[in-house]
Amino acid sequence: METSPESGDQGQESSHVLPPNSTSPVQVTSGEAGYQGGNAADPVWQSWRDELAAVGGPSPLVHFVDSPRTRIELSTTHPGGLPPFISGKTTLLSSLIRDELALRTAKSAAGAITDKGIELRSVRGIEGVHLAIGLAQWRAGDTEFTAPVLLRPLAIRRYGRDFELKLKGQPYFNPQLGRALKQQFGITIDPEQFVALAVQNGVFKPQPVIDQLRGLTSHLPWFAVHPRLVVSSFADVAGDMLRDARMLEHPVLDAVAGNPAAKRALQQSQKVASIIPQDERPPATDNLLLDADAEQEQVIANIAAGNSLVVKTLPGTGGTQTIVNAIGALAAQHKRVLVVSARRSSLDSIHQRLLSAGLGGVAVGPRTLRRDLIQSIGRNEKASRPSVSEIDDALLRLRKVLLDYRGALSRRDESFDVSALQALEELARLSQLRTPPSTTARLDRRAVTALAHSRPDATRMLIESARLGEFRYGPGDSPWYGAQFESTADAEIAHELAKRLHLRDLPRLLDRGQDVIGQTRMRPFESVAELGIYLRLLHDVRETLDKFQPAVFDRSIQDLITATAPRRERPRCRRPTGAG
Repeated sequence: METSPESGDQGQESSHVLPPNSTSPVQVTSGEAGYQGGNAADPVWQSWRDELAAVGGPSPLVHFVDSPRTRIELSTTHPGGLPPFISGKTTLLSSLIRDELALRTAKSAAGAITDKGIELRSVRGIEGVHLAIGLAQWRAGDTEFTAPVLLRPLAIRRYGRDFELKLKGQPYFNPQLGRALKQQFGITIDPEQFVALAVQNGVFKPQPVIDQLRGLTSHLPWFAVHPRLVVSSFADVAGDMLRDARMLEHPVLDAVAGNPAAKRALQQSQKVASIIPQDERPPATDNLLLDADAEQEQVIANIAAGNSLVVKTLPGTGGTQTIVNAIGALAAQHKRVLVVSARRSSLDSIHQRLLSAGLGGVAVGPRTLRRDLIQSIGRNEKASRPSVSEIDDALLRLRKVLLDYRGALSRRDESFDVSALQALEELARLSQLRTPPSTTARLDRRAVTALAHSRPDATRMLIESARLGEFRYGPGDSPWYGAQFESTADAEIAHELAKRLHLRDLPRLLDRGQDVIGQTRMRPFESVAELGIYLRLLHDVRETLDKFQPAVFDRSIQDLITATAPRRERPRCRRPTGAG
């Protein structure tokens, strides 16, 4: 079967400019000679194609960089590791390459290929790692080409310090090689027949394919086909995107490209999407698969109405659940929905959300089509109409309770002219200040009501009181002023001690002190400090009684002073003679 050449492929050196399409509705004539109508969006479309042609750089399907850093060479693998690898079993790289130097080089390349494969799969949704079976090399003008002949998808992942390789799917002929041969040399290749040559009696043998290609290009002296096995990233981005961009006649694309008529038509086709608020919507008409807020419901309503729109979301703002709800809204209208994403993880997330909603068979994927269809058929066979009348009644009752609660929060108080919600918002604002207010004072309702309409006067009074020192706090305000405690336990112990002293110990001390001092001729004490002086005096007197005999106190005090004074002081202490 012949393959027609398509412009825009990487194997073609011609421009990506497409000829006018005479069947396009925008390509009309007025009947005048030399006049040809056109679309105002054509220049923009062509600029898009030029940008797409450069996406991803040169295609490795025809411009493969054959260097040890970009590929794993398996052409000279160990005989014991190649058969299980070709049969599709998981094989370690060290089982395929036994030479230490070659294995070290292969592991370095395998690390780069694995990282690039993960990046393409997770970020772009592209499975780029393949096993190339045979490499074709030729020259066209000043351009050199290196293209794999057959490709087979391959999975590679790290396994400790080694790597695991496993072939997936079936081999296929390099489509860009076929187009390049057709465009440059007029050689037509039937991809299916070429792949069939590689399978003999159920055994994959690529040598007949290489021999066949050598025979077709034997008249080209600069064309060579090498029987090699190479693992690398063969991800072609621009080729498929360019083929998709050949036909861009669509009202939305016309408008985006700047066609004034398309813009007006698109604006006029917009429909007003009206939605019933969640608080008023009957449960029987609620067909959302997942929870959605008012903004998300507005997006879903516009999609269900058929409007064209772009929705920009941030991570974690419910973009996936909005997509799932939009799928449900369109499916309820018996419409088919195509979901396209650059990230495989996004598609997996949508699939998981549908599974959690009990709709695992609603969406099918190209890679798991058979399994998804079987699951969909099984779900439809087991489906039954649920009885939700009691649930709907309970929902209405709970919704009324929540609405009443929300209304109470937003209802303004007649005395204060503010709502509870406004008070909470103001408290939240105050708590976010650099120096938030801190007080333990609490006002009763009567005081707050009195202040509700006279706060300026109360504010001025408080400011004046503060200026006069009403709110100053010092040592005279509390016995505890300046006290410091290392822990709450220490503070509690000190407080209990103060209570015991105040209620029991200090009153007993004062009573006993008054009894003791009352038996002497000393005046009553006026403070605890003075009581301490009296007690120390009495204690000293008791010590003298313990040291001297009672007869000492019957003698004259002057004689005692003279007797106990130092020798040099005695003349001054002696009583003068002749004194009466």
